[in-house]
Amino acid sequence: MRKILYGLIAAIAGISASDANTYFNQNAWGQGNFASQHASGNQNRASQQFVPGGWNNQQQRPAQQNPWAQPQQQQQRFGQQQPAQLQQQTENVTLDLHIGYEGAAFGFNMRQAHSELNFNDITWMKFGATGTYAFNVSGTNLEFKAGVELGVQNDGGKMTDDDMYKGGIYIGHAVFLNNGNVFQLPNGDFAEFPMTELMFGVGDQGNGSSMGFFASIGLGDGFRLGNSISLKPSVGYRFERQRFVGRDMLATSVQALVAATQTDWDNLLYVAEQCAGNPGCTIAIPYLDENNDLQFYFAGYVHGLRGIYNTNGDLVDVVPDLLTLSDAHELNGITHDYRVSWFGPFIAADLNFEHGRSSFNLRGEIGFPGYSAEADQPFRTDLAHPVSFRDRASMFSGMHYGLNMKYSHGVTDNMSLNIGWNWNYYTIRGADATTYYDPGSYAYQLFGPSQTLKNEINARYKTSGVRGGLSVKF
Repeated sequence: MRKILYGLIAAIAGISASDANTYFNQNAWGQGNFASQHASGNQNRASQQFVPGGWNNQQQRPAQQNPWAQPQQQQQRFGQQQPAQLQQQTENVTLDLHIGYEGAAFGFNMRQAHSELNFNDITWMKFGATGTYAFNVSGTNLEFKAGVELGVQNDGGKMTDDDMYKGGIYIGHAVFLNNGNVFQLPNGDFAEFPMTELMFGVGDQGNGSSMGFFASIGLGDGFRLGNSISLKPSVGYRFERQRFVGRDMLATSVQALVAATQTDWDNLLYVAEQCAGNPGCTIAIPYLDENNDLQFYFAGYVHGLRGIYNTNGDLVDVVPDLLTLSDAHELNGITHDYRVSWFGPFIAADLNFEHGRSSFNLRGEIGFPGYSAEADQPFRTDLAHPVSFRDRASMFSGMHYGLNMKYSHGVTDNMSLNIGWNWNYYTIRGADATTYYDPGSYAYQLFGPSQTLKNEINARYKTSGVRGGLSVKF
């Protein structure tokens, strides 16, 4: 029994010597293991029974069996593969397709002319696509986005052109005729006054259209707020263009004299006194015909003076009693054709919340656009065509506020369905307005081919609606 016990102890010792040789055969100094070199024969025989391939302790073992070197080699191989893995994780392309329905309104007013134009109850059917490219630069994840959207206008909507309550359309300087002769003031000057046509019209909207695109770059990961929430800032450029068409207008117009100064008012009272009871006193607008001969366009009658009384029957004032022309017009076809553009940089932030295959995105955007508009009013014979007006303001003159919400649910690992809501508001204050005149108009003789009013236009455009679509990740 004792011999058997000693034999087991010798066998265990041989295994221990073999294991020691395995771990310490090649040490840092390259001297091998002292115990394996001087072990007894019994230990050597015992170790040979447990070493693969029958190697003994005197043979040099392959370096790959060194358990200290093996993890180092694995770490090196992992380090070499890490950039490829990082690139695979951070580089991807996402394509979003959507269709939407929006309601919108556009309008502007003029500071000096006091004219106002409005397109109300616009309805758009929108089709759009947005591509997102996520990539890595020097360890920073970035995200590039670019999108385009097209819109067609549905039926419906009204347009109003208000040159009556807010101002008027200048049609020339009117003179007074006394039985066909130009009426003169005591100082020998002709009595003439600016004449305006006050008009108010309501029409339908034609088939408008819209187009827009944007491009932006921002942080891909953004700022993490826990495991599910992130905030991603970005900067970019946006261009939006809409065409608004008005047609089939019913309009009422009244021609009226404008007494801009006290002198004008005194002269008007003098003419009315002289014309009292004289049916031959008329108001007329002079113009040159195609032969360059002076002609007069009839604009109304002068009946003399008319008293204004208060509720007690007391005479308060005396004013000229002028009978000017008024008329109702039915304008068929296109009456207004406006092409409006908004363009400029923006800053934005996306707040994302993710839970499983579902995600929610809230995007806020502030832009600093410029503004341009090119318009034609075919029924205005005093204006040039096809360009009657051009309005312009440089970038950073206006403001754009945008808010978008989107909910997504993944149906596969690479595809999700989306539904959302968006709202946008554009405004500009003080755009320059240029009017182009027809060569045969009286305004052309006074101002030349065009006239520009600085800081004249205040414009606004707003839209909101719902949309749905799908996202595909490549």
